[in-house]
Amino acid sequence: MLPAHSYPNLKQFKHLKGHFGNAWQKQGIDFKNFPGPIVMTSNCLIEPRNKYKHRIFTMNSVGWEGVKKINNLDFSEVIKCALDEEGFTQNNMKDNKSIKHAKYTIGFGHKTVLENANLVLNGIKNGQIKDIFVIGGCDGSEGARN
Repeated sequence: MLPAHSYPNLKQFKHLKGHFGNAWQKQGIDFKNFPGPIVMTSNCLIEPRNKYKHRIFTMNSVGWEGVKKINNLDFSEVIKCALDEEGFTQNNMKDNKSIKHAKYTIGFGHKTVLENANLVLNGIKNGQIKDIFVIGGCDGSEGARN
């Protein structure tokens, strides 16, 4: 969800609220504490614990034995799961140590991009840069990867 908020067309959906969780290796903590369904679209899925396995859904090339797979973009089971789960309440937000309220600046290294904006724009204008790729990956909790 975090990078999704940088896409202007997604801002029209008021129910998209933000980012939840930490690095991929902390799924056991974060997924246990998240009071709703989770759709995994990246290969960073670690073996789901039984406590929340029923709320995990995978799609595309991601999968795990015993975890429901979304096919043909049919999210009806995810929606049903969301309606059946408790969701966020004032109480579970207060008691949940992994929920932190923070503001994030998004944009994948925005300082580096802004410092070199003229160079990049000129490279595009004169044909030196033909393609730009956005690559998202797994984060880590080690200091060097924070």
